[in-house]
Amino acid sequence: MKHLVLTLGLIVSVTSTSALAASKYCTDDGQQDGSDYLTLVSKEDGHKLKRSYAPNDLVSVPKDLTWNKSGSTEQLRKEVLNAFTAMTTAAKASDVTIKIYSGYRSFDQQCSTYASKFPKFKDQFKTEEQLALYVQSISAIPGRSEHQLGATFDLVYPSLGPTLSYPDIKERCPLNKCKEYEWLLNNAHNFGMAMSYPRYSKDLKVETNPITQYNFEPWHWRYVGVESATEIYKISQDIGRRLSVLEYAKYKKGLLTIDQLQNPETYLSKRVPQSVTQEIVIGMGGDISLSRPGTDKLEATGSSYNSFATWEQMTPGLKKMTAGNDLNFMNLESVISEQTNATMPAIDGKKWPQKSHPNGVEYLVNQVGFNMISSANNHSYDYDQKGIDETVTNLKRIKATATHPLYLSGVGTLEETAQPQVMEVNGLKIAFVAIGMKGDDRPDWEKKWRPTTATNGMLSVRMCSNGNIEKAMVPCPEYGDLKIVLENLKNTPADLRIVSIHEGMELSVYTKNGSTPDNDTAETKDGVQRQRSENRNIEAKIALIKSYGIDLVIGHHTHNVRPLSYNKKSFAAYSLGNLLFLGGKNYSTNEFPLWNRFGLFVKNYYSFVNGKLELAASQMIPTKNSHISPTFWDAPTANRYVDYLNAASKKSLGDEGIQYKSLNDGTAVYCVPGVEKGAKALALCPGQ
Repeated sequence: MKHLVLTLGLIVSVTSTSALAASKYCTDDGQQDGSDYLTLVSKEDGHKLKRSYAPNDLVSVPKDLTWNKSGSTEQLRKEVLNAFTAMTTAAKASDVTIKIYSGYRSFDQQCSTYASKFPKFKDQFKTEEQLALYVQSISAIPGRSEHQLGATFDLVYPSLGPTLSYPDIKERCPLNKCKEYEWLLNNAHNFGMAMSYPRYSKDLKVETNPITQYNFEPWHWRYVGVESATEIYKISQDIGRRLSVLEYAKYKKGLLTIDQLQNPETYLSKRVPQSVTQEIVIGMGGDISLSRPGTDKLEATGSSYNSFATWEQMTPGLKKMTAGNDLNFMNLESVISEQTNATMPAIDGKKWPQKSHPNGVEYLVNQVGFNMISSANNHSYDYDQKGIDETVTNLKRIKATATHPLYLSGVGTLEETAQPQVMEVNGLKIAFVAIGMKGDDRPDWEKKWRPTTATNGMLSVRMCSNGNIEKAMVPCPEYGDLKIVLENLKNTPADLRIVSIHEGMELSVYTKNGSTPDNDTAETKDGVQRQRSENRNIEAKIALIKSYGIDLVIGHHTHNVRPLSYNKKSFAAYSLGNLLFLGGKNYSTNEFPLWNRFGLFVKNYYSFVNGKLELAASQMIPTKNSHISPTFWDAPTANRYVDYLNAASKKSLGDEGIQYKSLNDGTAVYCVPGVEKGAKALALCPGQ
C-alpha cells in the first residue's frame, strides 16, 4: 500500500504587508535561544530564533522510526527521541503505527526551502509584495519554524491512504477518521507531546487559529515535557477545545489568561490592524555612571564596586531589556574620560565626582544597544571645563565609530545644546533634546559652564528668562534655557518629540511642588513614615514641557523611581532611578526604604496610525543590582514595587498617574485604551 506523506499545511495569515525578499529573511537574525521546551516560536515579533541556534544534544532518529525519504537522516534532541520511542512502542500495542517524516531543520535549511519558493512562483504574481505574501503562506520564514528547536516533528499517518487531498485530511482527522491522530489526542501527553497547530473551532469551515495564525496541522507535534503536555491536555478538556503549544506557553508567561483561552475569537485582533503601518519601541533607563566617585585611574576593560567586573559581566540583564527596541535611552551622569585626577582634577567643592572610561560607554552603545544619550546633568562639569571637553570629544568619537546611528544631546556648543537631534526610525522622524541642572551643591554654578558658539558647556533648566537662578520652591516666572530648547523642538518637523530633563530633589518620591502635607509620605525600612517633598519645582517644569505638546518626557537625577503620567498626549517619567550606577550604593536590600530599592526600565510602544504616532502600550521593568549588574526582580517582588509605584503615581498625579498591570514575569504593562496596536504591543495587550 502506498502511504500519504503529510508535511506542511497551508498558512493563510501573514506577518507583514510590506514588500519582502527571500534574502531579507535569510540575513535578518532572530534573538531567541530555543533550548527551553516552551520557547515562543511564531510569526510575531520577538518570537524568532537566532540563526546560530542549534540544539547541542541532537541525535539521529533510527531508520525504523522514520518514513524513508531517499535515505535522508532525521534528527531530534536526545530527550525528545527517547520520549518518541516510548510513545511509538505504546502505540504499536494499540495497533497504531507512527513514523517521523521530518524532524530538526537548521536555519540554513529553512533559508534554502524558503528561497526556493520565490523563483518557483514568481511568474504567477505581478508584484514582489504579492509573491512574498504567498510564499509566507506556504513556507515558514527562517527562524520562525518550530523544527529548528529539535523538539518538533511531522508525522506520517499510514491509515489515511494515498488518495485524499489536504482538505479531506483536515476534515477526516477531527471527525475521528484517522486512528493515529485519535490515539495521539488521547495518549501523546503521557509522553510529553502536544499539538502545535490544532483546530480551535468545531466549525470545519474555520481554518485559522487566531492565536497561532496557522491552519490546522494534525501531523505537527512538539515535545514540551510530560508535566506541560499533561496540563495542556487538562486545560483542553476544561475549555472544550484543543490548546496549542503557543497558547499554553503564552499562558504560562502571563501573556494570555484563561478567559482568553476560552474565547480565542477575541484574539482575532492579534493580527496587526491594517491602519497600523509602523510600530516603534522606545526603551528608556535611568542614571549610568561606570566608576566609584573620585576614582583616579580607570580600567579600560571594566570597573569595580566591591570587586572588579568586566563590561560584559555588568550588562547581561541590560541586553535583555534593550533587545528588539528601536531606540534605547540612557542618562550618562558622568564625565567621559580616561584622564587621571592629576591631569584632570575635580572642581573644588564638588561632592561625589563621577568619571567613566570611554571604553565602557562604547560597549554600552555597540554591544548593549543604547543609541540615544543625554549628557545634560550635574556631573557633566565634575572635572571643570576640561572634563566637559573630554566628554564631548569622546562621545563624538564613539558616535563616529558606532555600529549603528547614535544620537547625543546635553553638552556641547550653544548650537549643539539648544537644537534637537533628529533621528529617522523606520521612515519616521523622532526629535530629541536634553537639558539639566548644575547647582545641587552650589546654586551659583547654574551660571557657569554655559555653552557659546565656540566653547562647550551645558544649558541650565534652572535659569530664569530674567537671568536669575530659580530658588527652591519658587518657580521662575519664565524658564529661559528650557523655553529655548522647547521652542526649537516645537519648530522641528517630527512625528514624535522627546525631552530628557535632569532635575528634582534627590531621593524624593512624590511630585507635589514644595508641599509636605501629613499624608505625603513614603515607606522606610523600619516601617516609620518619612516625609519627602519636591522642592525643585520639577512639576512646574514638566507642566511647561507638556504644554508644548511634547510626546515623551524622560526624567532623572533623584536616584530613585518616581511617578509616571500620561494625559492622552504626553507620557512623563518623573525619574527612572539608577540603571547602572557604580557611583551609588547597593540599594537592592532591606537596609533601604522600599521606594529606594528598585530602578526602572520602561519600554513604550508607539503605533503609527492615520498619519501620526500614538502611544499604544507601556511596559515597566523594575530592576535590581543597579550598583554593578542590573537585572530583573522575581515576579512577587516586582509586583510589590509596581503596586507601590501605582499608588504613588495616583496619589501625586490623580487621573494622569498611570496604573500598570503586573504580569507574572517580573514586568507590568499599561495598555492605552482605544489605540490600535502593532504586533509587539498586542503581545502585551492581547485582544485589544
